[in-house]
Amino acid sequence: MANAKTGFDATRLDKIDKSSIACEAPTFLTHAGENAWRKHVLSVALRTFGDKGYDAGLAGHFTVRDSEHPDRFWVNPMDQHLSLMSPDDLVLVGHDGCIHEGSRPANSGAFSVHAAIHESRPDIICSIHTHLTYSKVLAMKGDVIKARSQDSCPFYNDMAVYENYDGVPGEKRIGEEIMEVLGNKNSVIMKHHGALTVGASVEAAAFLFLELEKCAEDQIIAEQAYGPNLPELDHAVAQNVHDYLTSPHALWLSFQSEFAKTCHDHGLTFEAPDEEMQAQHDHQIAQQVSAHDTGEGYSRLKQ
Repeated sequence: MANAKTGFDATRLDKIDKSSIACEAPTFLTHAGENAWRKHVLSVALRTFGDKGYDAGLAGHFTVRDSEHPDRFWVNPMDQHLSLMSPDDLVLVGHDGCIHEGSRPANSGAFSVHAAIHESRPDIICSIHTHLTYSKVLAMKGDVIKARSQDSCPFYNDMAVYENYDGVPGEKRIGEEIMEVLGNKNSVIMKHHGALTVGASVEAAAFLFLELEKCAEDQIIAEQAYGPNLPELDHAVAQNVHDYLTSPHALWLSFQSEFAKTCHDHGLTFEAPDEEMQAQHDHQIAQQVSAHDTGEGYSRLKQ
């Protein structure tokens, strides 16, 4: 029998079937499983940036919140190229600055920028800060992405500017000052410094930063070609497109092609830890048992 036909409308980001394996992030039963996955995805994101030539030496740091200890985050060390990063390289840092796991050197600037952000906004799972060419050009002036195209709309009324640059970050107050201007937004231009994006997943923050860099390049080229007074989208249109493109699921899904390519190019796979595998096995058995009305069903399962 032929499969039921569906229309293109079903592929809208706000209607797509999230129950599909390809359209939903995996879920885990243990902190060990969730943390292993978060570290895996962070290392894939780091390699994605590295493959694009976006390694910034000591300057780039990517963080993901620890599942078991929400007051800690994993961050890339400063002595490894982004394209070579693995989960084992990551360092676990507390909001108080204490290092709990990892032997590689962590950037003190990562602590000063990200600790207060993770501490202030529990919804943030990942925070990314680095110094890329076009977003850095915006930072020279303290400019923001303007809503002049569909691709720029994720940043419409969702980008702040931090202007208090006073040298290389090293104190937690820097992150606290950034949070004052970031508020509930998803990105911030750090004047004379770089840019930062946040997200409810690693995928969301990574996609936003990649999109920010592309949009910054578009904006700079367009202003060189046509001058700075280019028309911007109507508020209602820009806000509608923003809301459509920036739901947590839409942002997660937007990074999946990059995720797949990086995993393919580097031969990366994910293996859940033994604790998670045992929990999944026990859960499956429990579900099977619950499907039987009598103890006889369970005795059959054990045989």
